[in-house]
Amino acid sequence: MADEKLNAFFINEEPLISYLKVHPARPENKNYEILVAIWLCRIISAAKKTVHCIGFELVDELKRISPDFDFRNPEHIKTVLEKYRKDSGYDAFIPEGTAAEHKPEGLAFQFKQLPTENVSASDFTNAAAEFTEKFKRRYGKMEAVLVIIPKPKNGNIAIPKEEQERLSQAIKEKIGDDFPFSAIWYLGLTPKDEVMVVQHWPDFRLIGKL
Repeated sequence: MADEKLNAFFINEEPLISYLKVHPARPENKNYEILVAIWLCRIISAAKKTVHCIGFELVDELKRISPDFDFRNPEHIKTVLEKYRKDSGYDAFIPEGTAAEHKPEGLAFQFKQLPTENVSASDFTNAAAEFTEKFKRRYGKMEAVLVIIPKPKNGNIAIPKEEQERLSQAIKEKIGDDFPFSAIWYLGLTPKDEVMVVQHWPDFRLIGKL
């Protein structure tokens, strides 16, 4: 869980969308994390039927980093996100409320891209489970959700829809009951090309789609 003891920069979805129109999200840049955070914020808000905002951990307080910060200015957002985001175990926070007034705690996330360029559909489940297992040894215990995003092929996020339950079982066999993150979510697409988030550990369930 995130809390306000961190130097976090909270922002609503709308200015982030304006920012991404000027600085698009691509697999090779960190802006894909912004897009994923927006999708997660929408899914969580819909599931809980409440408004949520998005937070990013910074190296210092926003008012010290950028005294004249204007969330309506995409270039101000770019400067803060590119120069002053803290390299920590938390890539984004999603608390209930707006950027101006939100709860002091919220879900914390770490994002990882799963390379799929050289993985065939038949090998996807095993490759994804092995990729996930790596993080069992890489991190200590942390209150965050690990969100895995298959790296896009030809501009689209590719994950075989029929593999969801099989993937969940493979992940459980690889990591058992002990994992440093509080949950494992995979982001993929439905047959209708809707964004879908599925929890694969500690249990298997649909988080939501949009």
